[in-house]
Amino acid sequence: MCCFFQYAVVAFTGEEQEEEEETIAVVPVKWIDKPDDEITDMFWPPKNWPEKGSRPVQLKRAVKNCIEPDIHWPLHKGSVLHLYREYDEAVKGLKRAEDDTSLETEADDAPRRRKPPRRYIDSDEDSEDKENNIYCLEKKRSSQEHS
Repeated sequence: MCCFFQYAVVAFTGEEQEEEEETIAVVPVKWIDKPDDEITDMFWPPKNWPEKGSRPVQLKRAVKNCIEPDIHWPLHKGSVLHLYREYDEAVKGLKRAEDDTSLETEADDAPRRRKPPRRYIDSDEDSEDKENNIYCLEKKRSSQEHS
């Protein structure tokens, strides 16, 4: 399966993760040990990489050009969220994944509320039911149809 895909959107989940939130990134498939596994090892350049130049620029270039990973790069645990053939598709997938995870964390933080179901009756029935928190459905007059 991975032979047709060059890029993956991954979520780093290992203990070496310094931030509380998991990091999501686009990674060349050749940097991933076993892309089909649920959790796998993947290469990621160390913090002191590259020796010269801007890290974000060099990192983007390395990912986009699918350079060979350096055997001295550390391995990180992570999961493959989705595989892509093109770099631009992977970047779009990354943005969707970031949006999805932010929505999930917001939903997890909020307490869940349940609303009781509404009970409906015809308006012809007793009005006592209205006082017992039962909502009425008003019958539509067909006067508009006769116009």
